Amino acid sequence: MVRMMLCLVLIMMMKGVMTEVYNVGDSDGWTTPVNTSYSKWASSKKFHVGDTLWFHYDPASHNVVQVNQMGYQLCNISKARVGVKTYETGNDSFRIKGPGHYYFICSFPGHCKAGQKLDVRVLKKYPMTTTTTPKTIAMAPTSLANALYPITSLLFGDCKNLDMATAMMKIDGGSGGRRWMEKTVVVDYLICMNREVACIVLKGFN
Repeated sequence: MVRMMLCLVLIMMMKGVMTEVYNVGDSDGWTTPVNTSYSKWASSKKFHVGDTLWFHYDPASHNVVQVNQMGYQLCNISKARVGVKTYETGNDSFRIKGPGHYYFICSFPGHCKAGQKLDVRVLKKYPMTTTTTPKTIAMAPTSLANALYPITSLLFGDCKNLDMATAMMKIDGGSGGRRWMEKTVVVDYLICMNREVACIVLKGFN
């Protein structure tokens, strides 16, 4: 199978701002809802500019289409008219770049009307955090590592070439806790002190 490399941003302390990466639908992912209400899921979160939405789904059965309010309400891409963008990989990330509402649906027949649609309301500003020293930043991933799979090494380096806009990912399992999609996971840490960013690289095999 294809080897996957995913970057999980644990803590982003750039200019005192902390961002989040949300797994849409938590452990259920993006699917035709049975036990999942995406309206209820979204209402339980506080989304801010800079956060990332991660859609995990079976690309043979679903897709993600960004539409406007009319397209969302009518479950009709043709009614959206503007702002239509389709994602089809099964592992898609969407970076929130501004405040307001963001609308997503699945365009497979009947899926949107069955509830596979999402309205995300984004607040204007992210709450500011207190200034964090480099020592605190270095310790943060270690304190979270207890919940992860085998840890092999702690690395210090410069990750300036890391594409954080597309590679960021966190699986937030909600009440069920965190769970990882790969059966075998090796965790390497990169602490980028000069950019005040803490991130880890997950190297997984299916």
